[in-house]
Parts: sequence; structure tokens; C-alpha cells
Amino acid sequence: MGEADYCAAKGGIFSLTYATAREAAGYGVTCNAFSPTASTRLTAIWQFQGFMGGFAPKEIVEQATKGEIKLGDASYFAPFIAYLASDAAAHINGVMFYAKAGSIGIWDDPRVVRSISKDWEKEGRWYFDEIEKRLPEILGVK
Repeated sequence: MGEADYCAAKGGIFSLTYATAREAAGYGVTCNAFSPTASTRLTAIWQFQGFMGGFAPKEIVEQATKGEIKLGDASYFAPFIAYLASDAAAHINGVMFYAKAGSIGIWDDPRVVRSISKDWEKEGRWYFDEIEKRLPEILGVK
């Protein structure tokens, strides 16, 4: 509980990054997002109040509570941010980066992984009974 607004805001940052990257690229401007996992006052409060309990596996919560998970200080990421702001990264645009301790990664863009289609010009729109029948069969949704 208490995470929906935070998660929605983070999702908004990702969406804004994608849109800004596309719109500003023609002007030579890049836009990327950075999602660090670091020890901050906020993560300390979450761990203390048990907010991680609903969102992380039990063993992760137990490790965090015991202080066994080392996230690293937020200043650890300064060299990476400096790199993204440099000319060396001028070709990087619209990327969502993740970083934690010794790892730097890229979040996958939202993408369609499976779909069903029909020729809407010949067959018309989708109807409830068609969707009800075909979604479980083709998409594996039960």
C-alpha cells in the first residue's frame, strides 16, 4: 500500500522521456531516464516502515531488514550521469537506464509480444464473442 502514486509518477517519467526523445531529436537534443537503486533517506524509510514487504519477495525483505543488501550511496552514480551528459553519449536517446551497485542496464521498451488480428476492412470490428473465444486460444490468457 502507498506505492501506486509513486509508481504512476515513475511511469510518467518513462513516457515523458520517450516522447521528449522523439520530439527533440530533430533539434540535436537527447533525453534519457535513469532509475537508480541506491541507499537514500527514502529507501531507509521504506525499509523501516516495511513498505517493501508487499512488493519484494520475503527473502529480499528479510535481507534488507537485516542490512544484508547493500544498495550503494547515490553519489556512486555521478560518473554515469556525467557520461550521459557528455558528448561521448550524444548518440544515446530515449533510453531508460537502470543502475544498482555494480550494474548498469537498460529497461526494455514497452512492446507488443503477442497479438491477434483480422482484416477489419473485410470482416469489420471485433465483437465480444470473438474476443472471448480467441484471446485464450491465441494469447494464452485464461
